[in-house]
Amino acid sequence: MDTKKIWRRFAIIAISAWTINGCTNTPAVPDSSFAEYISGYTGGVLSGDDHIIIELESPVNDLQGTETEINKALTKLFRFSPSIEGSAQCANSRRIEFIPEKGSLKAGKTYTCRFLLGNIVETDKSHKEFEFSFRTAPKEARLESGGIRISATDRVNAVVTGKLTLSEGIDIDNPASLIDFKWSGEGGTFDVQETDRNTLTFTATELKPILGSKRANIYYLEMCRVMQKDGRVLYLTEGEKQRQYWNIPIANTTVILLGTGTSITQAAVRMLSSAGVLVGFCGDGATPVVAGTEIEWLCPQSEYRPTQYVQGWLSFWLDEAKRL
Repeated sequence: MDTKKIWRRFAIIAISAWTINGCTNTPAVPDSSFAEYISGYTGGVLSGDDHIIIELESPVNDLQGTETEINKALTKLFRFSPSIEGSAQCANSRRIEFIPEKGSLKAGKTYTCRFLLGNIVETDKSHKEFEFSFRTAPKEARLESGGIRISATDRVNAVVTGKLTLSEGIDIDNPASLIDFKWSGEGGTFDVQETDRNTLTFTATELKPILGSKRANIYYLEMCRVMQKDGRVLYLTEGEKQRQYWNIPIANTTVILLGTGTSITQAAVRMLSSAGVLVGFCGDGATPVVAGTEIEWLCPQSEYRPTQYVQGWLSFWLDEAKRL
C-alpha cells in the first residue's frame, strides 16, 4: 500500500478523535430558537441535591395515566451523559423536574442532558431534542476565624468566633462534630450553630489567656568584661589572637553573676538596672567563697536613682524626731 495514503488515513483518524474529545469537553449551549418552546432550564453550577428543571413555554394538559405511570414516562424524557439515576415528576403544568437519587450527582463533574422535547409538545424536526449542560460544584469547605478577642470589661476570658461554609448542604444531628476545637490554656466552652444547610457558625468562650513566659535566664560570667555597645549589653572575651563579643538578652534575663576576672562598665550597669536585672558578685563556680562573704546584690534602681531621693533621706537625720 502507498505510504502516503497510510499517513493520510492516520491523520484523518487522529483529527477525528481530537474533534470528538474536544466536543465532549465543551458544554452544550442551547440554540436560542428553543425559546419558542422552553422558557427556562437548569444550568450553571449545581449542588449534589439540586433538581434538574425544565420550564415549558406552554402548559401540558394531555398527560394520561396514573401518577406513577406519568412520572415513569417523564423520566424517560431525560437522557444524561454521564448517566444519572433518578426520577421525574410534574411540579405543575409547565414545570418538569428530574430528581437525582442521593449520591448520583458526582462532585466536580460536567453533565450533558438531552431532553426529548418532541415527545411531550409538538415541535418541528429541528427542535425534537433540547440539549444543555451543567456541572456540579466541587466539595469544598472554607473555615473563617475572627481571631481571639479580649474585651476591656472582661480581660480574664477570651472569645473566638468563626464560620464554616460548605459547598454542599448537609443534614447532621450534631453540627459540633464537624469542628474539632482544642485550647492549650485553661477553660473553654465551645458552641456550634447551624445558620443554614451550608453554613455553621461557632463560638468559643471562657478561654483563659495564656500567660507570658517569665524571665528565667541566669548568667554566670568569669574572665570577661561586661559593657554597653550599640544599645546592647555585651560581654567581651579575649583570646590569644581574637576578641569575641557575646550578646546578653537583658529583657529575658533575671540575674547576672560576675565571677573572678570580670569587670563591668557604668553604662552596662545603667542598662541592666533599667531592665530590672540583678547583678551579683561571686567567687569561682558561682559560689560566694571570696573572703567568705555573701554575694553582693546591686538591686535595680538602688544605685542610680536621682539625687533628690538621697537628699530627702538625709533630711531625716537632721530632724531628731524623725531620726531612727
